[in-house]
Amino acid sequence: MRKRNAHHTKQEYVDVTCKMIEEEGIENISIRKIAQKVGCDSAVLYRHFANLDYLLMVGCIRFLEDYIKDLAAIERIEESAIDKAIDSWHVFSHYAFRNPKLFYHVFYDCDNQLFEDAIVEYFELFPFDPKDRSEAFYGFFFMSLFSGSPHERNEYYFNRAAGEGSIAPSDVNYLCHACPYVFSGTLREYALGNFGDIDSDEAAAKCNYLVDRVIEPCRIDEHTPRIEGAL
Repeated sequence: MRKRNAHHTKQEYVDVTCKMIEEEGIENISIRKIAQKVGCDSAVLYRHFANLDYLLMVGCIRFLEDYIKDLAAIERIEESAIDKAIDSWHVFSHYAFRNPKLFYHVFYDCDNQLFEDAIVEYFELFPFDPKDRSEAFYGFFFMSLFSGSPHERNEYYFNRAAGEGSIAPSDVNYLCHACPYVFSGTLREYALGNFGDIDSDEAAAKCNYLVDRVIEPCRIDEHTPRIEGAL
């Protein structure tokens, strides 16, 4: 009974944290504010979550759920591995530029281990639907996509692309570094307001163009270039 109550209590704390992130922004939240919303003192929260950074990270995972579902859909599409890699970046930009500060914080501004621990705990508290848990993506999700390291997350896609002959194996490491660098720099500039008045869709399109320009010269397969738009 105590274990079930603790589980429910942690769910409540995460629910409150998620609502506050949505309403106030991740940068404006403190343990004291969360405790006031829940109706307890800070010491009670610390019995369930090690620190504010960890609780915020667990709360942030909820805002990735639509991204996760769309990424799972890419895995079901019958297309080449290199196209899956490109599609995965485009899906990422679609969601990241709609919530740039949160996505930058989660994927590029936090300790890798904190991220890995938080995403496991979140889905222990709020499990996948049974139909999702039966998919092959469920294992891929934990083993590859949500490793704390951007390099490791990209290895999954680009190693498959090298295996099918779309890129040279010698380019895998380069792409695993270059794509996250380009993406994180572009997302950060947009989060800081340095893109002027363009909306999130336009910013995402610009980022896609840059990432595509990184990938395209490395392709050695016969293909139609997927680069669209311009800076």
